[in-house]
Amino acid sequence: MLRCTAIALKKGWTHNPGRTRRGGKNLAWRPKMSERTLNQFVPLALVHPRRHPNSWQERQFNALGYTKWPKAIGFYNGGDNFELTPEAAWRLYGHARDEAYWSKLHSETTIVLLLPLVEKAPKENMERVMDVYRHYLKRFGADHYIYNAVMQAAAFAKDFEQAERLFKEMELLGLEPNCQSYVNMMLASKLAGLPLEKAEAYFQRAVKAGAMRSVMRVDTEFKMWMDQLGRLGSFTAATGYLSVNEEGAKPMPRDMWALWGWHRSESKFVSRDDLIMEQVRARVHGGRELVGTVYTKTRRQPWAKFNGMLPHDYNGPVYRRPTEFNDAPAYTAEKTEKAF
Repeated sequence: MLRCTAIALKKGWTHNPGRTRRGGKNLAWRPKMSERTLNQFVPLALVHPRRHPNSWQERQFNALGYTKWPKAIGFYNGGDNFELTPEAAWRLYGHARDEAYWSKLHSETTIVLLLPLVEKAPKENMERVMDVYRHYLKRFGADHYIYNAVMQAAAFAKDFEQAERLFKEMELLGLEPNCQSYVNMMLASKLAGLPLEKAEAYFQRAVKAGAMRSVMRVDTEFKMWMDQLGRLGSFTAATGYLSVNEEGAKPMPRDMWALWGWHRSESKFVSRDDLIMEQVRARVHGGRELVGTVYTKTRRQPWAKFNGMLPHDYNGPVYRRPTEFNDAPAYTAEKTEKAF
């Protein structure tokens, strides 16, 4: 018979810094990751630390079939989104504007991308905008997209008279000005340095027509709108969101495994083949698209997808030669100069 019935508990920790089976590890004595491995993930001060070594980023970029374009054509901005330069957008418009795939959205985007140049050199670049405008009317007809885009260009060119002329032309054609049209007129008034009463008249007219809703008092709401336009700034201003012209311009994204959604199946960067097939599926309607409902197509169930590790999670992306074009100039410096 035992002298003592107290339960003999084992010690749950140890001073032993070795690879013991139980107990706290002294990571200062023997770090879990070697310094060499740790350096592959620098910088470590990110909000969401990288899960892939830095050396895999370019391998993934090449494996997905992406291209490092010359700085004069396009770059990845601070948000890791690809951005065409204004000159490249204009040349692309001249090359492809009569193609079957060229849509209204392409023409509108061309005008939006030309806005920085319009503000800096309004005379020659407003002529480009008007060329897009005339071609759009000839091919697609008049609608809100083109009129709002050209009004915005006139606002950045500080030409209030032209913006007002386009606004009246919209009304004559039977296109009822929408919220964007009235905001464009307020912006044109602000950038042209006109008295506040001019912008306020357009705001009150928008509220009266039902294009904009005023939740608070009309004068308070108008002041909030003008404050927001002040924060927007302009491309040549010293302050404001639009004054940042060259933030983070680089030839490839910082994180090739970034997500747009919840799960790694919803990654931001997909292969060129997947991008092409997505466009094909949007245009070619087979029988498969007719099965199910709209809900079944938009339903996302990331918890039902495979979450384990695959061979490429250990070995890294496959090696693939960079996608190159013979007639394209080399990307000379990865440290990019000014964006515009």
